[in-house]
Amino acid sequence: MIEVSMHADLQQFLSHSLYPVYQPILDIKKQVVIGLESLTRSTDGVSPLELFAEAAEHNMLLSFDRSCRSAALSQFRDLGECSRDRLLFLNIDVSALDDADSVAGWIIEQVKINGLANSQVALEIVESKVESTAKLIDFVNRHRQAGFLIVLDDFGESHSNLNRVVQLKPDIIKIDKALIRDIQTDYYKQSIVQAIVSLSNKIGAITLAEGVETRDELFVCYEMGIQLYQGYYFSRPKQPSEFPLFECMEALEHLLPELNEHIAAGIQRVQRENLQYNSISADIISRLHSTNESAEVVARWIMQAHVHIDCVYLLNEQGIQISKTVCRTRSETVHPLFSPSDEAADHSYKEYYYYLKYLGTNRYISEPYISLATGNICRTVSSRFIHQGGVCILCVDFSV
Repeated sequence: MIEVSMHADLQQFLSHSLYPVYQPILDIKKQVVIGLESLTRSTDGVSPLELFAEAAEHNMLLSFDRSCRSAALSQFRDLGECSRDRLLFLNIDVSALDDADSVAGWIIEQVKINGLANSQVALEIVESKVESTAKLIDFVNRHRQAGFLIVLDDFGESHSNLNRVVQLKPDIIKIDKALIRDIQTDYYKQSIVQAIVSLSNKIGAITLAEGVETRDELFVCYEMGIQLYQGYYFSRPKQPSEFPLFECMEALEHLLPELNEHIAAGIQRVQRENLQYNSISADIISRLHSTNESAEVVARWIMQAHVHIDCVYLLNEQGIQISKTVCRTRSETVHPLFSPSDEAADHSYKEYYYYLKYLGTNRYISEPYISLATGNICRTVSSRFIHQGGVCILCVDFSV
């Protein structure tokens, strides 16, 4: 912790030892750097968290926050070509908000002093730190009406509040780097991020992946529909004199062919998987037609040939299960509450049933999910066919 014992010492430190650095934010689909986030550093190498803590301890948080914002705005203005037609992402410590900040519009005044348009500035709100919801909403509404963009920062971090999305109606939702890190190997992170992207699409917000460090992380985020990207993969935060605009564009130029190859390979993989799902389902139906064997016997037969089949079961036309569920394995960690469905179970509210019913198709492939029967990640392939004079639906769970 930096050693300061007097108010004046800290004030002098704030005035002479802090400086802004900028990290680019890219839109890969548009192939442009759309903005820069301003971050605070000190000449003594003290971390920003320690600086904020020291300012708070000396009741100077508002002064510290404003010093950082003022420096960020003035140096962004001086970036010239690098800042033209780009957004400045400006962090706002909501715990430093006071009535003067909200009512008098200190930020609006500073933006005007620096010759910038309000529409050039995106205000990043760390939504988990707020104490006065009413004050925050007033601040956000006032600045949105003035033309600023509102960014919900660190979304998905430990104290995130979904209700804050309703209250603030953000233009951009910035997904916390903890969810992005190693997302390519973590199904739970993928599911959460996909849900955030889906929510954002429904409410008209843009998603931004923060802390992207590897190509694999970027590829997974891109497949999920995230539009904006920020992280060490493109650039570390740099001082204005070092700002790597051309390096970012060069990295993007090299990335795009690899991204296209990745997308093409993914589409081809899905095509192969779908063909295999269809072929296996057709084999089971053919076996049911050609023998007097029960569905359970046929299921065990097909599982011997295909190790990635988790479960097989039959439904009638109304979605009621008419066979036992034959499972290959079951995780030892799965609680007894989660068990395979049995005969007479009602599946009529499951998507793999009602899509067949209401779309009139004969085959449906679900999105991946964690099976309650086995605890494994799987897809359910449902196929409608005629068997012994009635309509049946074959359901096969494939591990993925």
